[in-house]
Amino acid sequence: MQLRNILLALALCAVVAVPAAAVTFEFFAPPTATFGGFDLTYDGSRGVFNSNGMIYLVDAAGNFTLINTIPPSIAGKTSISADGKTISLNSQDSLGKGIPVIMRESDGWTVHPIDLPAWNVVCDLTRASAYGIDGTGTRVTGLAWVDGCEARTFLWTEATGMQDLGPARGSTISQDGTVIGGFDQSQRRPAYWPIEGNIGQGAVLLHHENDMGEVYDISTNGQVLVGTGLPYGYDPILTGYQAFRYEMGDTNFILLGTTSGSPNDISKALLVADNGVIIGVSGPSSINVKTFIWTPMIGMTSLKQYLIDAGVTELTNAHNLTWPKAFSADGSSFIGEYTDLYGGWGYYRVNFGQTSPVQDVVRHTARLTDISPNPFNPMTTIRFSLDKRQNAKVTVYDIAGRKVDVLADGEFEAGDHQLVWRGKDQAGREMSSGSYIVHLESADSSDTRTISLVR
Repeated sequence: MQLRNILLALALCAVVAVPAAAVTFEFFAPPTATFGGFDLTYDGSRGVFNSNGMIYLVDAAGNFTLINTIPPSIAGKTSISADGKTISLNSQDSLGKGIPVIMRESDGWTVHPIDLPAWNVVCDLTRASAYGIDGTGTRVTGLAWVDGCEARTFLWTEATGMQDLGPARGSTISQDGTVIGGFDQSQRRPAYWPIEGNIGQGAVLLHHENDMGEVYDISTNGQVLVGTGLPYGYDPILTGYQAFRYEMGDTNFILLGTTSGSPNDISKALLVADNGVIIGVSGPSSINVKTFIWTPMIGMTSLKQYLIDAGVTELTNAHNLTWPKAFSADGSSFIGEYTDLYGGWGYYRVNFGQTSPVQDVVRHTARLTDISPNPFNPMTTIRFSLDKRQNAKVTVYDIAGRKVDVLADGEFEAGDHQLVWRGKDQAGREMSSGSYIVHLESADSSDTRTISLVR
């Protein structure tokens, strides 16, 4: 069996924490035949569905309960707190302008507009838009407009009201309420905003002031950020925007590649769970994409193929899994959109089974901290960190799982280390353009990254 298939089988057991047979899949239909926004609680036991202002709760069995109907806004996202008792979303004020609102189960899901400060103005038919809520339901982030139609990231808390954190948009907030992710400035530089208590801080760029991209999701503890980006120095004509993973303390975000292996395709990491699994999209363009799943053990692969390999029989050649909608933070439950070859579309739900909560996730004693440049030609530097003196092995594989080169295999001191791969195999032959897998392995930990060689 090729390495890729072996790692896939291991990932289904170790990363998703259940045997492959425990993965379940079902198509389902909401009460309204329109596209809408979903979000899930921490464990996936409850969700919210917003269909053009018709707000439904969704239980684990797929039952929909209408809780309110509101005038819809043209912008923003609908989000639910970790315990499922608070929802942030967007509606309209008395003049028909878009505004962020809160709904709570404790008062019968009544709509409560978020108070807007004097500095806020109307632009693009909205005053402000909510994009995310923390796990406790007491902090909301999003975008608010100021004079000149300048977009500003905001943090709203019950204690402080709305705070202006500077350009440009808060797209997500960690469930522990410590980090906002999004983009800084109009050219969309991926950034995050730390939160100390109830006070938001200034933007922190992930790497370089000329990077382009956006943070889309954050792990519960605020340590892992995912999104899409184009690092400074890469020609966007030759290289599409790439999905990335960034861990606090890293010096750069790690590009995850594309499902095709082509550096000209685009990919976006949209959702991350606390078990390290990332879900997003990849394809030739932003309107021609399919859903991928990325795990620390197997890298990026088609979600459809992943599910078929896990024993799902409902999927056929006619089905395309298009846009992800919601992923529970514990990694157990996922909702996505699909289309078929006959013009049909709809939603599906995957249950990956019981997973470990964030506090039980195994701590990595060895991890890849940076691979740059990526994409590269003719060489790239692989940096990794060990928390103790130990044996470590760094291997490069091609996308089919065949071993290309072993860069290191021996004992290393604790701390940071780096290796150079010159795009050649063990015999010194130059490798062709495409995606390659860098795998770091120690006695009790492993880490994997996907890199792209562009000749």
